[in-house]
Amino acid sequence: MANDRSIKVLLVEDDEDDYILIRDLLGEVPEQQFQLDWVATFETALTAIHQHNHDIYLVDYRLGERDGLELLKLINQQNDSPVIILSGQGDRALDITALSSGAADYLDKSYLHSSVLEHYIRASIERNQAIKALRESEKKYRELFKRENQLRRELSRSNAELQDFAHIASHDLQEPLRAISGYTKLLKTEYSSEFDSTAHEYMDFVIDGTHRMRGLIEDLLTYSRVGTSELILGTVDCNKVVEEAITNLQTSIEEARADIIYRDLPCLTADRTQLVQLFQNLLVNAIKFRRQNISPQISIHAESTEDKSWLFKVVDNGIGIKTEYYDRIFKIFKRLHTHREFSGTGVGLALCRKIVERHGGKIWVESELGNSSTFFFTIPNNSTNQNNPTNQSRSSFFFPSIDFLER
Repeated sequence: MANDRSIKVLLVEDDEDDYILIRDLLGEVPEQQFQLDWVATFETALTAIHQHNHDIYLVDYRLGERDGLELLKLINQQNDSPVIILSGQGDRALDITALSSGAADYLDKSYLHSSVLEHYIRASIERNQAIKALRESEKKYRELFKRENQLRRELSRSNAELQDFAHIASHDLQEPLRAISGYTKLLKTEYSSEFDSTAHEYMDFVIDGTHRMRGLIEDLLTYSRVGTSELILGTVDCNKVVEEAITNLQTSIEEARADIIYRDLPCLTADRTQLVQLFQNLLVNAIKFRRQNISPQISIHAESTEDKSWLFKVVDNGIGIKTEYYDRIFKIFKRLHTHREFSGTGVGLALCRKIVERHGGKIWVESELGNSSTFFFTIPNNSTNQNNPTNQSRSSFFFPSIDFLER
């Protein structure tokens, strides 16, 4: 309790001498002011209690034909201020009964002096305030817990709806696209002699449009699955993950004559499938946005950070990105180039961000326009095996050009 305000005390006592005793004892406390109100009967005490004007109640056990425990019960029903039961003689059984009935404390008037009375009043009020704060916190916690459960149910329902959508998209939406593309190709094959050049061009537009729409649907399905599927965590060797991503992209790497270097990548706890998708998308991005007549040079490195995470760097020598587009490229379906310039749906980097964030990390880019880009991402270091001892030497993956293979 602060000393800059008076403590409002209601004394319920039918003996005037005891009232004077309590008054004088409270007046002897130099560091705290008390505002003492006195009522002598059970009935007048009820009237005062209804007004809720007091910080604490001092209630004598004997109140004529009634007793203080009966009043204590009524106070607890109507008010949340603490109650100290007073008695003219020490009674261990009464002490236990009072405390079990909800009294903040029990005091024997024959042993009272100012410091004791002030201590018990202050302690009772502070304890009562702490209990009220705890109850309020518990109430807020229960409300938050209830809200969390509600959000979990909503999320579960949303995930189920997304899965239903994935099923619809993979079958019902793609089926008419296949029909449109198929019949357009039949028209072009069987009736090509009856169409002029403009009609042929229109049919090419239709076929290309259905292909791109199918690609959008498939990429959207992949994006939704990454966000809704459960992470299957295990110890993952990132050297082998990158190797698998490179193998999956072998044809594109050969055509671009890309040189990919990676070394001493760590083992960490992650979802292996999603990590392969992450590196694969970043490599696709580096290969696709290359400078004309310059073979892609891509390097992948990792280093441990002070916050116990692994920081990965994927560096390329491509066309670069303007600073104002650093955030835009990670948003789904946001493209910086036309389909004629570069193919794609604008989902790849958004998928990378989704994967990294689901693993508790973050991803960003730094770039020099016309020269290079570096994609950074972090993954928390939850594995005790920080490096794979069998991959300490420099690893390089280079697919020679098709001409070299023919020779």
